[in-house]
Amino acid sequence: MSAWEDLTTSELAIAQQSKKEAAQAELTPEEKAASRITEPQIKKYWREKERARKVPRVHQQDLSVHEKVLREFDTSGQYGPCIGNARIKRWKRAHRLGLKPPIEVLAVLLKEGRDNTKAQRAHVDELLGSRFVET
Repeated sequence: MSAWEDLTTSELAIAQQSKKEAAQAELTPEEKAASRITEPQIKKYWREKERARKVPRVHQQDLSVHEKVLREFDTSGQYGPCIGNARIKRWKRAHRLGLKPPIEVLAVLLKEGRDNTKAQRAHVDELLGSRFVET
């Protein structure tokens, strides 16, 4: 039994999208710029996002800064739909459309790895595609 057989249709689609994006031979100029972004810069970006909020976020204490950045991107509707799309594909689409997605999101995605299906899948997509196991 292969790893692909255990995936839902949505998980499989995102895994295939991620694999296709990872197969690109050359980095785009945006990816080159994002790869130069450091961890302190990503943390500064997140602190500024938090400072702009009127109320602190709840239920995110146990999440890494990377996961917080990605989840915030997932819930930002101005960059297009997140369900059924790999995060890196969504970021690139938004960039092509001139929607100015944060370069820090691309930096996090590159640091997490292009072929990391979990990092490429929107949290909302995970929630909608969850499987319940009866005990």
